[in-house]
Amino acid sequence: MARQQQRLIAASQQEIMPLHDLSTRRAPITQRRKGFEPERKNWAQQRDTTIKWDHMADNIGHFRALWGRHVDQLRVEDRQAVVQLLVDKVVGHPAGP
Repeated sequence: MARQQQRLIAASQQEIMPLHDLSTRRAPITQRRKGFEPERKNWAQQRDTTIKWDHMADNIGHFRALWGRHVDQLRVEDRQAVVQLLVDKVVGHPAGP
């Protein structure tokens, strides 16, 4: 759409198209571009959400690997403390990583 606008402007500057026609033909293009903005914002928000979930999944995988290697070295009280911290984090901040 930006390319269409540039071609219309170039045509007007080269006096191939009258200025009035430029305005008339440019208006619908501008309206379509504005109409795409909410969709673009929605896609950007979905992308950001996906990135956050991917980071969270990576962190969980890393935690599981560390936990699995070291869980036998922890006392029962320490294991319970770790689980309690996880529960507090999930319940306290369900939308955050």
